[in-house]
Amino acid sequence: MRKFAISLAAAFLLGIPGSAGAAKVAPAPDFAVGPQYDTTHIYVAPEDYDRFMASVVATFGGTLSKQGVFQVTPTPSKTISQLALTPAGTISAFGFKTPIPYPFGAERTGYLVTNFDAAVKAARADGADVTVSPFPDPIGRDAVVVWPGGVAMQIYWHTTPPSYAPLATIPENRVYVSASRANDFIHAFVKFAHAKIVSDDAKAPGIEIGRPGETYRRVRIESGFGKMAVLVTDGHLPYPYGRELTGYDVADLDETLAKATGGGATILVQPYISDRRRAAFVQFPGGCVVEIHSASLSSGSAAAAAPPVPVASSAGPIDRTDLAHWEAAWNSHDIDTVLALFSPDVVINQPSNPKPLDVAGARGFFGMIFKAYPDFHIAVTDSVIEGSKAVSIERVTGTWSGPFTDPATGATTPGNGRQFDHPGVMVLTYRSDHKISRLDIYWDRLVVDQQLNIKP
Repeated sequence: MRKFAISLAAAFLLGIPGSAGAAKVAPAPDFAVGPQYDTTHIYVAPEDYDRFMASVVATFGGTLSKQGVFQVTPTPSKTISQLALTPAGTISAFGFKTPIPYPFGAERTGYLVTNFDAAVKAARADGADVTVSPFPDPIGRDAVVVWPGGVAMQIYWHTTPPSYAPLATIPENRVYVSASRANDFIHAFVKFAHAKIVSDDAKAPGIEIGRPGETYRRVRIESGFGKMAVLVTDGHLPYPYGRELTGYDVADLDETLAKATGGGATILVQPYISDRRRAAFVQFPGGCVVEIHSASLSSGSAAAAAPPVPVASSAGPIDRTDLAHWEAAWNSHDIDTVLALFSPDVVINQPSNPKPLDVAGARGFFGMIFKAYPDFHIAVTDSVIEGSKAVSIERVTGTWSGPFTDPATGATTPGNGRQFDHPGVMVLTYRSDHKISRLDIYWDRLVVDQQLNIKP
């Protein structure tokens, strides 16, 4: 701060052109009110409306505002409108009884602002296109803006300021953009929202966008409007990825999914692990898709001990998603997360062990592996799946940094800092509930011993 002040003083004294004028330009204010006032916009058919709203509250808890039929667009239309005020985020649902005027339905969120006209002006100055000019609605004023990359949002203001309870957790606005426009969008929105970039991962796990074994860029942003995940992709996304508008943070994912299915929702993507969170995709009655996650795996044992999520027999056959769960669990380095993949009577044949491992033996052995090789990593490079069996072809890497105890001899050897990089093959046999009942591990011990300088 002192250096900045000195620089301004020097510019003034030395008469640098434009410096004095620049010093008088005040930054645009922060227009955010709070994340509980920033709503996800969901459009559902009128016949699905009540089922959708009831399912949302059954899943997340909370209350519903009074339902009514209004005109919320600048041209004639009629829609059912109501808020779901949940501890995990606020949803504004529309059930249009008339055709939906263009371009409504494309906007993903509504952001309440402190100064409507100034916010619209600032959005335009920061790079947004105002696609729907300001117009009055029954309780205030609205406009729709589109940011670089095609991200549409509604900016709104209430004549009578609302008062909602603070959220228990902050939802995540999930924005998919192309690589060519990602930086433009991020720069523009960060400037407008007075936001900060929390992380920018150029090699985020592809399992998060339905492409296990690959990587993509993920940027996390936080501001007074809440959280945002910018997912930078090539658009080659399997369903339902990209259809979700919001990710909801919950304390217990399994409990929430049980409530969701009990309330009429369908689990589209079973829980997977990535970036220290467990996540799943759910579809509510009426077609709305959301991501739901537990943000921390610090209590891995609790997550592993939670009752299994009820899964109907139509959950589907074993597929690449199961192997993505397998890959992510190992790379989490959380032994409870790994053991949660197995059935209670699992049999594990691992070459270093003189006899097959059960769950208790696996906890001791693989827990030791994570300590001996703290950067242990697997990458599934190919797979073959037939019926209840899957063959996972992997590249396995790591550094021998901690003590290794040979299960055959009991001898413990300290790490030597050497690295290994070798192929491996895992044969996994699954039960109908997608738990692994048998695991056969194959790798070339001679190659690994040579890489780690272990003498026979």
